[in-house]
Amino acid sequence: MAILLLLLLLLLLLLLLLLLLLLLLLLLLLLTTTTTTTTTTTTTTTTTTTYYYYYYYNYYYYYYYYYYYYYYYYYYYYYYYYYYYYYYYYYFYYY
Repeated sequence: MAILLLLLLLLLLLLLLLLLLLLLLLLLLLLTTTTTTTTTTTTTTTTTTTYYYYYYYNYYYYYYYYYYYYYYYYYYYYYYYYYYYYYYYYYFYYY
């Protein structure tokens, strides 16, 4: 009877040890998964942020370019009208 009780106690201890090992494994797995997920999320966020700022920079670059070109266009437009006006002014002045 004492041997049976000892075997039952040993089995219970073994099961408890197995449960503890399983819990430890689960905790390790959970920590590893969290770290991996965090790293992946951080990497994705960084990549997205970099892309967003890159896009933003390009957008403003093209925006600037567009307005620069626009300004250039109006500058020549103004220049053209200035000479046109000048030409007519001298034309009427001398004739």
